[in-house]
Amino acid sequence: MSSKYEISKELRLLIQFISLIAMVLVVYVHVPIDPTLSESGAWIEKNIRTGLCFFGVPIFFSISGFVFAHHIFESQWWKKEIIKRIKSIFVPFLLFNAIFFPFVFTCNQIGSAYFGANEVFKWDVVTFVSGFGFNPFAMPGFVPTWFLRSLFILFLLSPVFALIIKCGRVVTFVALVILKLLAYYVVKIDNQAWHFFFGNTLCVNGAFCIFLGMALRIYFIDGLNRLAGRISLPKAVGNLAKNIMMVYLIHPIIMFCIHILFRVFHIEWFYSTPIAYIPTGIFLIISSYAISIFLRNNAPKFVSLFFGDR
Repeated sequence: MSSKYEISKELRLLIQFISLIAMVLVVYVHVPIDPTLSESGAWIEKNIRTGLCFFGVPIFFSISGFVFAHHIFESQWWKKEIIKRIKSIFVPFLLFNAIFFPFVFTCNQIGSAYFGANEVFKWDVVTFVSGFGFNPFAMPGFVPTWFLRSLFILFLLSPVFALIIKCGRVVTFVALVILKLLAYYVVKIDNQAWHFFFGNTLCVNGAFCIFLGMALRIYFIDGLNRLAGRISLPKAVGNLAKNIMMVYLIHPIIMFCIHILFRVFHIEWFYSTPIAYIPTGIFLIISSYAISIFLRNNAPKFVSLFFGDR
């Protein structure tokens, strides 16, 4: 790697810290809350769950672009990076969905409280292919893997971003503005199929974030290194950040188990209340980390395969 674009130890630690914050935000997006139960529940739903916490995924997209941007000046960089990400992103996406697809269809056959009456999927090639490539949030696959799918698609498009960045700051700035405007107008598309494709599968806003991360790495790395040098963070941050990918994929499974358990005892309403919102998220994070550490220590090959060593 050229030292011109090298990330300092302090900046790397800061990025890991920001990643941890993003992970917490993503977890709390997935913690359910019923806004009709109380005013506090409505406030949390509007300002926290679907407000502040929605910054989690864009942060991850931006960090992804920032981390690999320095490669764009290397020979055959795209081929090398895509090979890496087939293992770290695409293979986990395929494996999780290969397991989850049969589970969904089994639930459809026997009836499940997890899926609504209107969410019935047919076991056919069209449903299978559309779930992997086009359906919003990868349904009927493993919902959290929509991010992996979109991230991999955007990495395939990254040579376009690299070409624009090489044209200079002005061209890059103009392209960023245009891409952000496109992301803004995507949410206004009336056609639901196109809305989901550009908003979720191709994820125009994710493309903007990755492009932004790449531009920050190329044009502002010196200033960011100096800024990070003024911030003191414990080295433990790096150890915690190693399990972010695993926490991201494990916590929805734990939440599903909690949901089923609460339904069995007819108290599912409780964990959708404001008083349960913060404790539920804390429990999901701690339990997901515990499982992640256990798997890393006892099943390293499984971790390598299903989580891409991330």
